[in-house]
This record gives sequence, structure tokens and C-alpha cells, in this order.
Amino acid sequence: MFVKLFMSKNPVTISPRDNVATAWGLLKGLRYRRLPVTENGQLVGILSEYDLRHHVKLTRPARLPVEVVMTQNPVYASPLDSIEHAATLMRTYRIGSLPVVDDGELVGIICASDLMMEEPRPLPEWKAAPSIPTVRVDDLFAQRKSSQSAKSLWDRRFGR
Repeated sequence: MFVKLFMSKNPVTISPRDNVATAWGLLKGLRYRRLPVTENGQLVGILSEYDLRHHVKLTRPARLPVEVVMTQNPVYASPLDSIEHAATLMRTYRIGSLPVVDDGELVGIICASDLMMEEPRPLPEWKAAPSIPTVRVDDLFAQRKSSQSAKSLWDRRFGR
């Protein structure tokens, strides 16, 4: 079985220049644990809840650009990789998802839950963090060019 059969296509992404408050709002609002970071369709990093929690103690973290907090050069899979290979990468690197890249372009994301695996580093449920102001997801949709795909994903997932 191939990764392309299990991955989520056209994942919601964030720009390296967006700020941490925007990322926090997307993660919390969409109930995601990670967001691929792209620039012109190219994967440049991945931002996880784990990454954000480690930067919460900084002064004014909400104003930081995502590129300061993200994991650069993330491990990724190809659509034609086997799911066994993807699972091995997740276990080896103790990560909960892999961006899926084809010819240098982000085409999807595959998560541990897609492969019926446990999260390698489980985190408690989201709690409001007073040091990071959140941005409402509806406000983000109004601001972003890719809002239609993100908004339709939100509508499908939460039946709005």
C-alpha cells in the first residue's frame, strides 16, 4: 500500500512569515496538531503544537514569525513510498506526521492516526494560553487567499 492512498490531499498550510498567533488560531480552531509551512508551494518546514509549546515562555511569542518556531527541513514522504516506510520514519524520528512531497511540491500529509498508530509524544488537550492571543479561524479565512479551501475543509469537518 502506498502513502498516496492514506494521505490527506491539499493540506492546510501556513507561511513562514505568518505570526505565531495565526498559527495557534489555525491549530486550535481546526483541531490540528501540525501545519506544513510552505512558500510558493514548496515545503520549507513544519510547525507543530510541540514546537509552539516550547516557545510559549518567550516574551511576546504571538508576534514571532512562524519561521523562528518551525522545524526546518522536516522529514517527509513521497506519495509512492510504502505505508510501512512512512510508519518506520514516524517511529524512528518520533514524529506524528509526514508531509508528502512530489517533485519538490507539497501534495499531502500523512499522520500517525491515518496509519492507526499512537502519537509518539502525546500532549494534553488544548488549553488557552494567556501569553498567546488566539486568532479566530473565521477571521483567518477572511484574511487568507487560500481561504476557500480552508473554509470548505472547516465546513466539511464541522458541518457549518
